[in-house]
Amino acid sequence: MWWPFFIVGGFWFWGLALIEAALLVCLVEFEKGWATFWSLAIFVALIHLFGDASIFTYIHQNPMKIILWMIAYIAVGFGWSAIKLRVSLSRYRDKIEDMRMRWIEDGHDKNNDEEWKQYLSDRTNTYDIPRFSEYKEKIVFWWAYWPPSMFWTFFRDFFERFFRSLVRMAKKFYMWVFDATVGKVIAEVRAAKEMPKKQSRYN
Repeated sequence: MWWPFFIVGGFWFWGLALIEAALLVCLVEFEKGWATFWSLAIFVALIHLFGDASIFTYIHQNPMKIILWMIAYIAVGFGWSAIKLRVSLSRYRDKIEDMRMRWIEDGHDKNNDEEWKQYLSDRTNTYDIPRFSEYKEKIVFWWAYWPPSMFWTFFRDFFERFFRSLVRMAKKFYMWVFDATVGKVIAEVRAAKEMPKKQSRYN
């Protein structure tokens, strides 16, 4: 300790911690791995050099505890990276489901798989299809920095997905009400319009 400026629990310590937390949120948002590493390294160095926390002494005196914490950290990171991967991939799935709902709303038969596949083929790009190779670095990032990743996910992705799911459920419910009320009538009208026109006897 050179100068006890960032004393743990003090005003400047919490100020530095808040700045670091805000910086981590930004870095996690853009998934900047090395920038996140150096940000944490500088934070720890400042606390060690200009605070009253002797980090390396604690590590030296508690090796088994540190090893257990590292094992727990890796285990939680493994589980979180799997959850985060699923959440990220579900966005693509939700996009396709939204397209299918719009397609049905346009009057297409929801049971006509061939027509749906053709519609989907015409309106999706092969390059947009998720590939595992594109997620390798992201998985490592989520694994290594799971605390800030988890925090930001719950404050953004989780609630965003939660409200989108509510909207989707409500939309499906009202579509069911709509179909149950006038679906049969609309189908009859459309079928009538598709029939060959005959000259009216009233002409």
